[in-house]
Amino acid sequence: MSENMEEMQEIIQDFLVEADELLEELDEDLVRLENESDDEDLLNKIFRAFHTIKGSASFLGFEKLTELTHKLEDVLNRLRKFEIHLDTDMMDAILAGVDKAKIIIDAIKNGEDPEAIDIVENIEQLKRFLDENYSHEKVRQPKEDVEEEQGEELTEEELIKAQEQEMIEEEGISPEEGEGKSSDDIDAEIERLLAWRMEEDKKRRMQKKQQQEGELPKEIEKDKKEDEDKKDKEEALKENQVKQRTKTAVLKKTKPVIEQTIRVDVERLDDLMNLVGELVLGKNRLVSVTQRAEEKFGGDEIVEELSEVASQITLVTTDLQMGVMKTRMVQIGKVFNKFPRVVRDIARELNKEVELVIKGAETELDKSVVEEINDPLVHIVRNAIDHGIEPPDERKKIGKPSKGKVVLSAYHEGNYIVIETSDDGKGMDPEKLKQKALEKGLITETEARQMSKEEAYALIFKPGFSTASSVTNISGRGVGMDVVKTNVEKLNGIIEVKSEVGKGTTIILKIPLTLAIIQALLVKVAKEFFAVPLVSVVETVRISKNDIDKVENKDVLRLRDNIIPLVYLGDTLGIGENKRTLDGKEIYVVVVAVAEKRIGLIVDELIGREEIVIKSLGNYLTNIKGISGATIMGDGSVTLILDVANVVNEASIITTNIEDHLIELYEKEKPVVLIAARESDMNKELKKYLKDRGYEVVSAHTDKEALDLACEHIADLVMVDLGIYISDGYNLAKTLRGMPAYKSTPIIGISTDGTFDKEKLKEAKINKLIFAPFTDDELTTAIEAASKKNILVA
Repeated sequence: MSENMEEMQEIIQDFLVEADELLEELDEDLVRLENESDDEDLLNKIFRAFHTIKGSASFLGFEKLTELTHKLEDVLNRLRKFEIHLDTDMMDAILAGVDKAKIIIDAIKNGEDPEAIDIVENIEQLKRFLDENYSHEKVRQPKEDVEEEQGEELTEEELIKAQEQEMIEEEGISPEEGEGKSSDDIDAEIERLLAWRMEEDKKRRMQKKQQQEGELPKEIEKDKKEDEDKKDKEEALKENQVKQRTKTAVLKKTKPVIEQTIRVDVERLDDLMNLVGELVLGKNRLVSVTQRAEEKFGGDEIVEELSEVASQITLVTTDLQMGVMKTRMVQIGKVFNKFPRVVRDIARELNKEVELVIKGAETELDKSVVEEINDPLVHIVRNAIDHGIEPPDERKKIGKPSKGKVVLSAYHEGNYIVIETSDDGKGMDPEKLKQKALEKGLITETEARQMSKEEAYALIFKPGFSTASSVTNISGRGVGMDVVKTNVEKLNGIIEVKSEVGKGTTIILKIPLTLAIIQALLVKVAKEFFAVPLVSVVETVRISKNDIDKVENKDVLRLRDNIIPLVYLGDTLGIGENKRTLDGKEIYVVVVAVAEKRIGLIVDELIGREEIVIKSLGNYLTNIKGISGATIMGDGSVTLILDVANVVNEASIITTNIEDHLIELYEKEKPVVLIAARESDMNKELKKYLKDRGYEVVSAHTDKEALDLACEHIADLVMVDLGIYISDGYNLAKTLRGMPAYKSTPIIGISTDGTFDKEKLKEAKINKLIFAPFTDDELTTAIEAASKKNILVA
């Protein structure tokens, strides 16, 4: 390839990088402009962005891109002149033009013909707003009162004239012909300036090459300071004529400030990170050797010196590691900034009003992680708007603002980043989710009965699950949230869902900051050591054999009212003896989570926490069950790293029959509810509600039947209709309170006519009063309140 071709390729690459940055900013700025149409600074910034792309594209011969951005520039120019007013249709056309410009840029990147892309429809859409007959009632008026300190706003002709004036002393370029230029003349002038710029870039590259080869001419060395000043002015010119897009241009003589940054290939950073990883391994080994030396030769002067050296190297290595990691770090705002456009388009398609709030955009994480979380976040936000946020009319009826809110936030938590997406929509009903999953055959009746609220929320991540009644362009196919789970599992992340009916839903992603060097929990199984990525570890517990329940010779653990299936890690990895005894005094369990699923892994020993460097197993050892990589320990030994997602899936197969029979395990432990109420629809609904939630229900229609049943079945909860036939509910509750077995049993009083006797409630020591008819949520709240056993004070 000739030198000229290489130079042209460099210029094109610079243009592509700059165009990407401008188009990315345009998405965000245009959405802002739609809400802040009177912001002249923002309008001028957008105009200059289009003008910059057009000028560069014209110089490089990209005709379709030039034509498209020229039309976009013309529309923005009419807006700047107050000839037309920005409306939704116009913004749709502008954004469509930006999207087409991105397609053209991508074609250039991929070596495809950008001139083969059809822009006719986009041009026709934009021409409508350039027609002299097109107008709008609410034409924006120019601002009259402008502070002098803001400077004088320049036209494009004046801007070029000002730029040329700055070049007079250095380059002898005359601006005489600048006045009265037409639009075509201005474009020609820009091409001339770009050509001048290319020549200057060529000179700088030659100088740099000569410096690298040690052949820097003496006259260049002599005038080095002079060249530095020239570069400052050249950079200022470039910023003004090509990248000026942040503030309204002002004719003000200031000394430019050059940002001292360079672009580095990601591959180079990857190589550097790998070298740092090797250094970390060496550091770990040095520390291990030092510790062994101290144990064997404690107090020796040489050992003490070795210990000091190891400590110093540890500090330097840690600083170097953090420094290299920071070079790979990018702000999550790079992802978040795309969402104003995403939210705007989805809300418009669904005829909803949605406000997007972004928090923590400055939070940093590894570039490779950023690339992986974009798609999951798009699906989560789309789901929030489609299924969460209600239509404006519906929101008004239930007392909510017509405009819904979606909040994207990010923050650091140790060596992890936490990304939360929350909405103030309708929330999710666990029972409805279970019912939908049953209808689609995704779960069984048994699974539905024993499923916790959190597990019900996790159903949205199952392939094929959707609550939409019909398929649309936005959702309804049941594939979007499955992508979220898959990508988060790939990153060794955790998903948590919180929801409240009527108030909204929050989806929390917890992901490692980097995928190269991680914190891990070291465990021992069948005399082998394994590293468990710490981000997947929920907790570790030490239990005894008596804490484990058995179903068909399979183990389950009740941990804080949650049923966690247990498996021996050796079984899932195919090592050690499958038939084992748990007769030891202590059993170690590592509770791990992948996405929504939790499981307990029984290990032989907990070693401790350590920072490890992830190493690939190579092409010959790929797809090993339960293993994602390896690391080298301080003593030089190799330790395998668990693929927690794979281990959990394998464990799920082993524990399938456990979950199918969990209901049988706790059949005898079902809480008993005694209902004393007249036969009615309310009574039937109450029984169904309780049975669906695993309660054993005994029912009486008179106070005598109730007292007989109370003696036969010691109830855990009593629900009394305050107006049953023979006597009344107050007296029944009072009688039960007199029985030793029911002295502290929670009692709920049910009023079917909306009335109650305050003194009798106190006298009968009824814990909670509820009025029929009631919803499932009201009943749940009442049972929870009554279970606290606080005597009601009305």
